[in-house]
Amino acid sequence: FFSSGLPFETVNTAQKGFDLLNTIIANYHPKSIFCTTLTLDPASPMMCESSFYEIVPHFKNFLDYYNRAKHRSNNEDYDLLGYHTKTMDQQVILQQQQQWDQLLQQLSPRFFANYTLFQYSNEL
Repeated sequence: FFSSGLPFETVNTAQKGFDLLNTIIANYHPKSIFCTTLTLDPASPMMCESSFYEIVPHFKNFLDYYNRAKHRSNNEDYDLLGYHTKTMDQQVILQQQQQWDQLLQQLSPRFFANYTLFQYSNEL
């Protein structure tokens, strides 16, 4: 399991994750690999202690989460992650997730990144 958009992650540390993935595949032949972005859940440590984790939450209360779900269900633009970090904005986090998706799809059809699911859910 890998994740993108972690607190303190940078483009350079994300590259180290790609390198680790290649090492794991070459040496251990895993049956499955999964990568996803983090979700900023209400009352999670990242939400409650956002300054410690150096993230900037976009949602402040229940109504923000409700409106996100409403916009998504109506096929309207919505805030996919609900946060960005001090080292990567939301666009960069999503670009990292796209890179994971592309790399995992090249390696094996049984490996996938959540960006594939984001694309699929947005096409419905």
